[in-house]
Amino acid sequence: DDDGAAPAGAAAAHLISELAEHAAEKVEAAVEQHQAEQQGENEDVQIAWQVLEVARGIYSKAHEEGAAPADGAGPDLGLMLAKVHLRLGDIGKMNGHLGQAIDDYGFCLQLREAALDADDRLLADVHWCLGSAHEYDAQVRAGKQAKAAADGAAADGAAADGAAAADG
Repeated sequence: DDDGAAPAGAAAAHLISELAEHAAEKVEAAVEQHQAEQQGENEDVQIAWQVLEVARGIYSKAHEEGAAPADGAGPDLGLMLAKVHLRLGDIGKMNGHLGQAIDDYGFCLQLREAALDADDRLLADVHWCLGSAHEYDAQVRAGKQAKAAADGAAADGAAADGAAAADG
């Protein structure tokens, strides 16, 4: 009986090895695909940011010059500029540039307040975006402070352990 168990055990070990190798290849392929998708998303965000920066420049210049649509029926340039700043704020928040996002949302709010009634939903939208950016910023700051405090406590503990060892 034992002679038959050894070849069966070897066959099972070989099968397990092949399955593990196959699983490792699948995981590696999935990781590579995820990295490629991430790279594509990063490129898309970069392109969107560049387009919005160009639009911001164009709308800012036209808004500063007081330009208006020739027929008076086109979109309000201040509101178009506000929308650009709203989207720039979205990209900034998504990339962790919270200070810039807050600035963009704040400028959007100023432009919208100048052009819209106080009860317009577009104002509520930018207020929500601005509030969420401030909240996220506060959470990030609190996390950094907690990490610094924990690192400081760990360093103090290590120094105390070192001093106790030197005394002992």
